[in-house]
Amino acid sequence: MEKLKNLLKSKKFWTLVAAIVAALTAFFTTSCSVSAKVQRHGVHIDTVRVDHIVKSRNISEI
Repeated sequence: MEKLKNLLKSKKFWTLVAAIVAALTAFFTTSCSVSAKVQRHGVHIDTVRVDHIVKSRNISEI
């Protein structure tokens, strides 16, 4: 019981917990993000082709 109290009061333990939470947050933020790109081809307003390219990294959509 004393070891658990010392662990919970340890600065190294909470630094490790914070690092793990930050790493998981960064992983899930980037893995579920969507990137969008717009490409325009042509010179005049009536001949311009606009392509919207959307790439999703969300594996639940597959």
